[in-house]
Amino acid sequence: MLDPARYRSFGLRFDLKRPRETDAEFQRRRNAEMGNRVPATEDDPNWVFGPKAIAAGSIHCDTWSGTAVELASRDQLAIYPVMGWWRDRPGQERYLDKARYALVVTLTAPEAGIDLQAEVEIAARTRIAAKSGVAINVPTRGE
Repeated sequence: MLDPARYRSFGLRFDLKRPRETDAEFQRRRNAEMGNRVPATEDDPNWVFGPKAIAAGSIHCDTWSGTAVELASRDQLAIYPVMGWWRDRPGQERYLDKARYALVVTLTAPEAGIDLQAEVEIAARTRIAAKSGVAINVPTRGE
């Protein structure tokens, strides 16, 4: 079987904070899973395609359905790197390279009597400007 880590330079995946998961637990889970070459298969309810679908190919998409209250409890999204051929070639020091990517999030909701788009835009701009990400520990050769 062909190992994607052998032919791609790097890859990106995404993950949402789980219900009732604290910020620290989310960061610990992401860091723990980073050390594994095989993605975690822990169930995360309400996704249409699930973790196997977002681990294949270059474009990743999935659909999550739930209530506004459930979504509000999942208030962090992590975009994180997965290993590529550079993992076995540490001398090239590619592990600190930057990568450009696009993230598209679509929200749909029944008529709520408020301008949902304006509320989301304001909240997103504020949070993106204030904080941009979850710290991820990148394993080095020998770990």
